[in-house]
Amino acid sequence: NRELQIMRRLEHCNIVKLKYFFYSSGDK
Repeated sequence: NRELQIMRRLEHCNIVKLKYFFYSSGDK
């Protein structure tokens, strides 16, 4: 299903952003 692939891609991007934000804020 095409919509499912898009949803997974968006979810993956959000998870990567969350991880980056979490790690960057955790370093300070």
